[in-house]
Amino acid sequence: MHKLPLLFVGALLLAACVTGADSGGPVAVHADASLLITAARGSRFELSLPANAPTGFVWHHEVCAAGKQVEIGKARSLKASSGLLGAAGEERVLVCALETGVVRIRSTYARPWEKGVAPARDVLWTISVTP
Repeated sequence: MHKLPLLFVGALLLAACVTGADSGGPVAVHADASLLITAARGSRFELSLPANAPTGFVWHHEVCAAGKQVEIGKARSLKASSGLLGAAGEERVLVCALETGVVRIRSTYARPWEKGVAPARDVLWTISVTP
């Protein structure tokens, strides 16, 4: 299992969560995945992870708790800023904070057809949903 470089792992929070502003779009707030992410109940934010689709690896996201503190939405891929074919980009997955409490989301990076093989990367996010 490989550790993700701290520079590539981040959490994206909506501007309303970070600054109280009503911009309607996500603002990049890069953080170490081992840090606690705090989100207000009813808010939305994105988890951002490095990805390279041409390699066949994909991220799978799973809530590690019974309960409904968060809901994982659709993921989207962003191309590398270099514009080079096959260059690594990033994946962002939308998370909605529904109920107060602490929850963990496990993100694993693997090739779906490789059964019985450990993921190339494994990230455990801790999210605290506040009132």
